[in-house]
Amino acid sequence: MKKILVPTDFSATSVTAFKYALELALKKNAEIHVLHVLFPSEGVNNNIYDAYFIEDYVIQRKEALQLWIKRSANLPRFRGLTISSEVKIGYPTVLIRSIADEIYADLIVMGTKGNTGLATIVLGSVAAHVIAHAGRPTLIVPPKTKYMPEGKFAFATDFFLGKAAHQFEVLDAVTDLSNRGILVAHILGADEEQPGTDREIAFNNTLKGCVTDFRYLRDQNVPQAIQNFVESTGSVGLVMVSHARNWLERIFTERTSKKLAGKTSVPLLVLHD
Repeated sequence: MKKILVPTDFSATSVTAFKYALELALKKNAEIHVLHVLFPSEGVNNNIYDAYFIEDYVIQRKEALQLWIKRSANLPRFRGLTISSEVKIGYPTVLIRSIADEIYADLIVMGTKGNTGLATIVLGSVAAHVIAHAGRPTLIVPPKTKYMPEGKFAFATDFFLGKAAHQFEVLDAVTDLSNRGILVAHILGADEEQPGTDREIAFNNTLKGCVTDFRYLRDQNVPQAIQNFVESTGSVGLVMVSHARNWLERIFTERTSKKLAGKTSVPLLVLHD
């Protein structure tokens, strides 16, 4: 893992997301690129006179971003990290994806909700869009998340990992922060039989033996079943693999993803096949 992209709107949730990025960068000797997006109409009140001052407004935002980074990464152990930043004018859903492609980001780390209003990024819907379309590992930090306590991650899976296996370096780095291993949950369909131990062994081998237990749940409401599993096991994070046109993609419609993110208090790592 070499590059981590951190979109920020300066909210408390963004600060927590940045802390995750800092710790991951420290473990993997990775670089961090921080992005702040201004909407095209921000700083302008539909007035020709005000429009002349947009350049000054961007300069102010750049200065604010530098100060935010300095304050958020003020611990001595972070001083050796390479942290770059930029302010862009545009739409967050588009720019986060394009900047991630431009810098070849191995991971995107962002909050689900930030401040509200036109002058800031509303990261709830933005996060759902990034999950669905960025095509790269994304770590989502919901509101009121406390930085990583020790504990296990939950991995909600259909046992098909596909090409997501090449992203397991990111998975290893993120789960290593909690230092307790992974609990695997599989949501069974109405007529689906429980997988055999051979599939469990193969899955655990792919995850380098870090799985501590397999659990099987039968529920038609997949997002709610996952949320219940996370809460009942006291998991400190959740991992999913997104496949094209499968049940997970259907979870990440705007309505359902907002509902899930609004209930959970743990980070969500989404890998992509």
